[in-house]
Amino acid sequence: MKIYNSEKWIEEQKGKRVYGRIYDADTMSLVLQSRDTAEAKGKRWFNSSERQNFLDKHDLKRKALLNSKMANAATGYDPAMLRDFVADTMMDIGRTALDYPNYLATMYNVVSKPGQKGSEIKLRDLLRPIVKGKEFNGSGDLPPIMEHRLGNVEEVPLRFFGFGDKSAIREIIQSPNYDLVTEAAAVAIVNSDNDLVFGPMVGATYDPAHSQLFDTTGVSQDVKIYNTIKGAVKKAIQLKNPLTGRVLSNGSYEVVLYLNKYDALDVVPVIQGNVTDANGAVTKYAALPIDTVVEYNGAEDNGASYMGSTLNFTGVPAGNFFVLIKARDGAQLVKVVDWTMDADSGNARIKGDEKYWWNYGGNYNANILPTTQGGEACGAIVKGFLS
Repeated sequence: MKIYNSEKWIEEQKGKRVYGRIYDADTMSLVLQSRDTAEAKGKRWFNSSERQNFLDKHDLKRKALLNSKMANAATGYDPAMLRDFVADTMMDIGRTALDYPNYLATMYNVVSKPGQKGSEIKLRDLLRPIVKGKEFNGSGDLPPIMEHRLGNVEEVPLRFFGFGDKSAIREIIQSPNYDLVTEAAAVAIVNSDNDLVFGPMVGATYDPAHSQLFDTTGVSQDVKIYNTIKGAVKKAIQLKNPLTGRVLSNGSYEVVLYLNKYDALDVVPVIQGNVTDANGAVTKYAALPIDTVVEYNGAEDNGASYMGSTLNFTGVPAGNFFVLIKARDGAQLVKVVDWTMDADSGNARIKGDEKYWWNYGGNYNANILPTTQGGEACGAIVKGFLS
């Protein structure tokens, strides 16, 4: 059982290598990849000695870039030097982002489609085809041909998604706000990704077929919690994929439990089988079949004021939990271009008003959200209550 929270998330990233990549927003082609890479060491990057070493080298590049602008006042920054500097900056942002838990992959099957053209992709093209072999003699008798798993034409819209700062290129190149701007970019990336998980899940409407009320028959609070979550898992593994009509749990799948951090203190020992009975003695129960536990209360910026409104980066409300059956045919997320920065022809390109950091891709989750078709409970999520 994997348990994800802030500290355990950082430990889990150990060994991952992060490159900085910049892309052309018109062709979606890779322009440059950073020469260096930042390896996760199982500890925070932001104030580490490894990052300080990076910043020392980055500062030399920054000074050289400023000198190039002074030497070429008419044309501005040297294009090659700027692209190299921006790629390194994106590597720093990507590595800083690993300091913050990103739960995108706990819900979505993440598919990389570099170079994908158009404004949408067929959902069926993200899933493996199916085929059943048969005996054949090879003389005009052809073997069976693979077919798409879905006969329908559900589409995953692809879109640009980004954010920026009018003074970003000046702040990044001329310091002294480099750390503030790059940290803000890293946090915004993680918040955007997590919102694709918790926004739809928490905001959905759950009918009785997709809900698990708190068990009141147990002899102790721990037994009640155990029975409640067990009941939610049993409900979830019976849900059907609305696109195929088949039970999601028939194939390979994972059970993911989403909790509020406060509730996790009581729940995690119980689902591991450590159940306190009515007399205060700990009794060993069978651990519940849960593969991953995610503890998340929401983003640090949840509830902050921004541009005249209040930001909503929700997490799991206290007293609630969610059980997800993550299957290959479940939610899909397409990455055509992962998070990058604009750097074009020697100048930072800001398309639209203030766009500066961006990605291009799309997500599909309609098949996991609670629905009913023909009287059958469909989707992949059950909402539960702990009181």
